[in-house]
Amino acid sequence: MNSNNENIPDLLSDFCTGKISDKNLVILNTWMERSGENKKQVRDFLKIYRSYRAYEAFDEIQADHAFAQILFRVGKIKRKRTIHLVRSIAAIAILLIGSAFVFYWFNKTDVKNLEPEIAEVIEPGSGKATLILGDGSFIGLEGMGDSIIQGLEGTVILKKEANLDYQNTSVNEEVLNTIRIPRGGEYSLTLSDGTKVWLNSESELTYPVKFLKGQRVVTLKGEAYFKVTEDIEHPFVVNSPKISLEVLGTSFNIKSYNNDNKVEATLIEGNVRLVNLVNKEEVVLSPGEQGVLTSTSTLFEVKQVDTWLYTSWKDGMFVFKNLALENIMKTLSRWYDVEVRFENPNLKNLHFSGDLERYEIINTHLDMISMTTNVEFKIIGNVVYVNDK
Repeated sequence: MNSNNENIPDLLSDFCTGKISDKNLVILNTWMERSGENKKQVRDFLKIYRSYRAYEAFDEIQADHAFAQILFRVGKIKRKRTIHLVRSIAAIAILLIGSAFVFYWFNKTDVKNLEPEIAEVIEPGSGKATLILGDGSFIGLEGMGDSIIQGLEGTVILKKEANLDYQNTSVNEEVLNTIRIPRGGEYSLTLSDGTKVWLNSESELTYPVKFLKGQRVVTLKGEAYFKVTEDIEHPFVVNSPKISLEVLGTSFNIKSYNNDNKVEATLIEGNVRLVNLVNKEEVVLSPGEQGVLTSTSTLFEVKQVDTWLYTSWKDGMFVFKNLALENIMKTLSRWYDVEVRFENPNLKNLHFSGDLERYEIINTHLDMISMTTNVEFKIIGNVVYVNDK
């Protein structure tokens, strides 16, 4: 960290204690946006800061500033060693807190309250789902170890971690399965033809345990990423409540949540044909294009997009580019299974850009958003309140 950045630790600690001025918040945000390395340092600080605050038992202001200085001295060391050293220092600091050594560690700061302050933390989603077999029976997959699931008419499903594999199934008649992903969940499938499907939170897919003759048809509610095995003689069809999507062999993302008031189909490679189920309008997408059908329109809007913005969730990231806070919070609410309440409805229209790690606690993301916008977040139970600063 060069001399121009020497006050960054102070600005970070002021931000965490709510004492940062508007002018300094701009300075901090400008520094953070200069590089991915700076953003990573801020994320590391916020994560460790929360762990530290959970056990904090001494003067707030002096301790916060001292802690920030310690963390950012580590930033002078090569990045390869930074994370390990930061974690080590944080662990040492936490162990020292509450003991007599804390007086020497932070310049003999007076202890105010020996009761630990436990912050409300909301963990990310995980691999959980319910499988509905052809006979209507339900199997809860969360917490279930790797196993072989036997279904109707010779259905064989291999479960490994958060994935179901149907490639070993052999049946002579159509048998349908449905997988339901709750809020705060995700799961993946390998269908009988080798097609891979990644399902996002609050989604549902119905599919044959083995594709037989004709088209390969599945039905989707919610969001999924498909990597379809090519088979020219058997087109792959995804039906959703408003559109049908037909492909031969390709990769694409389709998002069709009821409360989004629109359907988005984003093509990564190959080609797809979209059909409006209301008026039978058809459009063909090329790689890098997205077809959108809103609840107020009868025609598709086709546009060129950065596909990473719409598929990053599959690879462990949330990537937002000038996206309205209302839509960001809707995405986070599904993954973290929380309710979001805007105390000031005008805040819904604020826009934010950023890369957030999908498997991080929600608190870190809210801190990052708060740092770059004029909003603050408060978590009470399973509800996130959004208000002006």
